[in-house]
Amino acid sequence: MMRTIIFLTLLAFMASTVVLVAAAKGNDGTVIFSFMYKGKNKTITEEEFDAETNECPKDDEEKCSYEQKTACYCRPQFFGYNRGSRYFYSPYYNECFEHVNLNRGCNSFDNRRDCRSKCRRGVRPRQKLIKNRN
Repeated sequence: MMRTIIFLTLLAFMASTVVLVAAAKGNDGTVIFSFMYKGKNKTITEEEFDAETNECPKDDEEKCSYEQKTACYCRPQFFGYNRGSRYFYSPYYNECFEHVNLNRGCNSFDNRRDCRSKCRRGVRPRQKLIKNRN
């Protein structure tokens, strides 16, 4: 009797682990990394970055097209050799996030302002301030 209970408990544990792993993978695909931002957990996945490979030249930053915001959907080169902080655009969250070790290339910016101005959707440009001539 005791062996049966132990066996059933172990079987239930293994089945729940399989279900949990399948749910974690889900439809969102492969998780690149997760982090906390403004007190909420954010997860960056491969499926966010759906630009074609010919639209994302990795060698030449100057060839990235931000006019149609195509380069904003390129997958940044995470975990590179650059040791400084850079910013990338997440199409899913429509926000720019800071990341250390982000290499230069398409969808990689020196500061958050450049990232937002080139990639963020639904943001109206600010009026330019005119200095008082008096």
